[in-house]
Amino acid sequence: MAASSSSASSSAPSAPPAPRGPITLTIKWGKEKLFVPLPLPPFSTTLLALRSQLSQLTSLPPQSFKLVFAGGVMTDDKLLLSQYGIKDGSTLAIIGKPGAKEQIMNVERELGAARQAGGAGGEKKKGAGEQLQTQPKLVESIRAKVKATREALGGQVEEFEEAAANGPVPTPSTPAYATLQKQHATLGEQLLQLLLWLDGVQCPATWEEARRERKEGVRDVQGWLDRVDKAWKGAKDRAAHSS
Repeated sequence: MAASSSSASSSAPSAPPAPRGPITLTIKWGKEKLFVPLPLPPFSTTLLALRSQLSQLTSLPPQSFKLVFAGGVMTDDKLLLSQYGIKDGSTLAIIGKPGAKEQIMNVERELGAARQAGGAGGEKKKGAGEQLQTQPKLVESIRAKVKATREALGGQVEEFEEAAANGPVPTPSTPAYATLQKQHATLGEQLLQLLLWLDGVQCPATWEEARRERKEGVRDVQGWLDRVDKAWKGAKDRAAHSS
C-alpha cells in the first residue's frame, strides 16, 4: 500500500509556483532609460496595464506607442506579461515620442503597402482583400528590406562602435557625449522601425521559408541593436572611469 501511495504521489501534478513579488522593468525610450517597478508580478499584469502605467510616466497617449520585447512588437493588450516571457529585469523598448502617432502611422502605412504588394518596390499594389503574392516574392521582399538596412546602417553601426570605444571620452555635457547620444538614439530608432516592419509582415503558416526568413531578419536586426546598446554602455563606462 505504501508503494502504491508513493507512486500516486510522484505522478501527481506539482503545485503551482508561489506568487512572486513586484518586479522592475527597464524601458528604453529614445535617449531615456526608465526603470519601472510593477505593483504586481508578470502573471498578474496585462500588457494593457503596463501600457497605461507607461502612458502616465511618459505623457504619451496609450495607443500612440508600440512596445518591443526580444525583437518582437507586443500587440495583444489582453495578454499577461508572463505570456510574453517578461520577468524581473527584462528590457523593453518604446517606439514613441512627441509626434509618435504620425511616426507609427507612417510605419503602418508602409506595412499596409508591404502586405498588399509583397513589399517589392515599383510593383502595383493589390486590393485590400487579395492575398499576398507568392512566397518567393515575400522572401525576396524581406531579404531586400534587411539587406537595404544592412547597407545603409551597417557602416554606421561600426563607426559608432569605433567612436564609442576609441574616440574622445564622452564625458556628459561635452560635444562628444552629445554626438554619441544622438547617434545611439537615431540608430536605435531606425532599427526598431525595421523590427516593427518585420513584425507586421504576414506569413501564412504553410510558408515555412518566408517565416524562417522573417525570423532570421529579426535575429539580425536584434543583433545590431544589441551591438549599438553595448557600445553606448561601453562609452558611458569609459566616461565614468575617467572622472
